[in-house]
Amino acid sequence: MDSYLKIGFIKCPDTDQFPIPQCVTCATVLGNEAMKPSRLTRHLNTKHSDLVNKPIEFFMRKRDALKIGKKIISKTSTTDTALLTASYLISLQTAKCKKQYSIGEELIKPSLIAACNEALGQSAASKMKGIPLSNDAVQRRISDMAEDTEMQFIEKIEASKLFALQLDESTDIQNSSILLMYVRYIEHDESNKKEDILSFSELPMHTTSSEIFKVLNGFIEERGLEWKNCVGVCTDGAACLTGRNSGLVTKIKDMAGNNLLSTQCYIHRQNLASKKWHLSLMKSCLNLLKLLII
Repeated sequence: MDSYLKIGFIKCPDTDQFPIPQCVTCATVLGNEAMKPSRLTRHLNTKHSDLVNKPIEFFMRKRDALKIGKKIISKTSTTDTALLTASYLISLQTAKCKKQYSIGEELIKPSLIAACNEALGQSAASKMKGIPLSNDAVQRRISDMAEDTEMQFIEKIEASKLFALQLDESTDIQNSSILLMYVRYIEHDESNKKEDILSFSELPMHTTSSEIFKVLNGFIEERGLEWKNCVGVCTDGAACLTGRNSGLVTKIKDMAGNNLLSTQCYIHRQNLASKKWHLSLMKSCLNLLKLLII
């Protein structure tokens, strides 16, 4: 495992059947499918970029410190697995309802204690007190679930081999430019095609083709996806996206190959046409009213 230790990973000691990698820096345990050195290197580059060039002796010290820390934690930790699961479930509902993270400790936890004390007895109420629902705890739970969901989604796209993108520029409530990225991929077999939002990234003030491609390419490379598997891209008719010499589609073709199919979304043109048609109809009505008045 020295080759893995060079990039900051060891075999998780809590598993015996299959080797599962664990980061010696943040103690994060990845899945068995992440045993590929490329995925482990991606974790090191994205999560611990300041440790990329550290020697193996540095990670050996981190490994020893992790083992000592586990022994201390196992002796002092009293959080039940069921209570930890309950914390994740409540955090998930908090995120779905778009409530403040502090609602867990201010409302949900006291309500659980009072309800259990009335319906199930004092022992059940005492157990509810052990559910970690502080503001910081709920924030960590939501971040962990979001990261895990994104990782599972990226793994589905990687398993699909081929995927297509649809790109669109939009603005948020603060009038900042964002890049919306949708992806279409194959799940299990060719008859089962899925489509979902891939990401939304904030764009700089000047939304040139180079800046948009920089944001898009950074996301694709950071998630470990490969341009050669991209077979299609759909955009609107903006010049910075469809320009023949320096447009975004041209830059994507340079990375993915000329076989990439580029299409233009027709929804924008329908929207513009309806606006023009609506304006022309109003003018016609005004002209008709003028004739009737005269």
